[in-house]
Amino acid sequence: MNGTKVLTCPASHHRIENIHNGKVASGTVKAGGQDKPAPGRYIRWNADGVEKIQPGEQEKIQAVSNQFNRFQMMNFNEHMHCLRGTHLKTQGCVMGKWFFQLVIVHDNLPPHLAQGMFSKPGAYDVIMRYSSLTPKLVPDNIPAPRGIGMKIFVLELRDPETTYDIADSLERNWNDLGTFADEQSKRVDADVATLGSQLPKQHMVAMPEYSQSAYRFGDYVAKFGVFPLGEEQKKLEDTEIKECDPINIISQELRSFHMEDKVTYSFCAQLLQDPREQPVDDIGIEWDAKKVSLRAGCDLGISGAG
Repeated sequence: MNGTKVLTCPASHHRIENIHNGKVASGTVKAGGQDKPAPGRYIRWNADGVEKIQPGEQEKIQAVSNQFNRFQMMNFNEHMHCLRGTHLKTQGCVMGKWFFQLVIVHDNLPPHLAQGMFSKPGAYDVIMRYSSLTPKLVPDNIPAPRGIGMKIFVLELRDPETTYDIADSLERNWNDLGTFADEQSKRVDADVATLGSQLPKQHMVAMPEYSQSAYRFGDYVAKFGVFPLGEEQKKLEDTEIKECDPINIISQELRSFHMEDKVTYSFCAQLLQDPREQPVDDIGIEWDAKKVSLRAGCDLGISGAG
């Protein structure tokens, strides 16, 4: 490929097993065409059909925003602290003088990957935050969605209607999470609505991370993934948090791990090729990684303090 470098991301150790398993009604199956090859062409961000504005979309987005503002007030009343609407529980931030942090962009990327900060090889400082997603503070030793956020120094909703419905259930059952979970289990898209309670209780340095929504990626559209590379991280892939562990076990383990070991990730992009099979408006439809591979764009490294 004229000296260009294309690396497939190490995504094989993903441990989510309940999606599309046939055990629950599913509103989130793939869009079809799994047995056909990918088109092999990359769709520009402003092409016809990439974004479809639904009737009443702006009004529903505003209603969801209002819901999350109410969640913030509920959390303030409980904890007397101002918190974010989602990903409010900080598990750890790797920043400051303790760590030497770099995003290393690969050389000779093909044109469709060489977008924005990936257009030329280089190294950049980055701050990374580990967090728990749930709008209500919950203990670390129960299954729940988790994630990371990054700020890179150079020079996350499904469709609004679904988001509103799930948030409305949480608001009504703020102090009764059992009823909230029961309502989600009865949804047609229960596989995704209840996914958080069925996630493996992995240590966060060993978890693969995926963007939920699609993003403009230079001239194109992409979803992103971050995959652990370090040997010490991989040793924890099958180690789960126990119910008897402290309720703040994640932040404790993150601090301990980062103090002693280097953390490395592969940052990957999965580009839009077929809007019918890779819709940008519904995160419940999976972009098939076997058909449209995630490709490595850069490596992220954070040295331990020890």
